[in-house]
Amino acid sequence: IKIEQVRSLQKELAYRPLEAPQKVCLIDGADKLNLAGGNALLKTLEEPNGNALFILLSAHSER
Repeated sequence: IKIEQVRSLQKELAYRPLEAPQKVCLIDGADKLNLAGGNALLKTLEEPNGNALFILLSAHSER
């Protein structure tokens, strides 16, 4: 997962959800984040805007 993909997600999260109380962000392959993408995602996870639920999936539990 590259930083461009994380930045695209961050832009989408800047808007409130239309119908549901929260947006659900399912990140499949979280173990494949590169360093820059991981750092960008970490900032989003540490400082959420309150309208998003994050679910991170990994094929490797040790990563």
